[in-house]
Amino acid sequence: MRKRNLLIFTLVVVLMTAMSAPVFAGSQGDRPEHKRTHTDKVYAAKKGSISVDTRLRIREDRAHVRVRVNQGAAKKTTLYTTVYLLKSSKGHWTTVARWTGRANGRTLNLTRKRKIVKGRYMVKSVSTVRSGRGSDTLVDYSKERSCRKR
Repeated sequence: MRKRNLLIFTLVVVLMTAMSAPVFAGSQGDRPEHKRTHTDKVYAAKKGSISVDTRLRIREDRAHVRVRVNQGAAKKTTLYTTVYLLKSSKGHWTTVARWTGRANGRTLNLTRKRKIVKGRYMVKSVSTVRSGRGSDTLVDYSKERSCRKR
């Protein structure tokens, strides 16, 4: 009975660990492997008090990119983000533009515009929060958007 309970407990811990790992997974390259869902953001907020909101809006032939990184736990933090504007081309995502941002404190806002051509686009952000207790990194994606202008 005791061995059985220990086995069940171990199995539950292993399964919970395996299920929570994809929340922070993300491609370091240009092709998205994991897209965020609402539950990812809730989990991330509970684990490290980090929230990242990555948005893409397309107006005519311009991409409007906005990334907001919030961290509510530690006072002395440095926030970093690297943002990639990606375009779909023959089934692969390629980087069209790359921006970086840095801020001290609890919030980092990065907004950028870029002239684009017809195609499908998305934004990927890789954001890191560093404090005296270490660092946490979160990868986030915007929704895919289309530009119809040539």
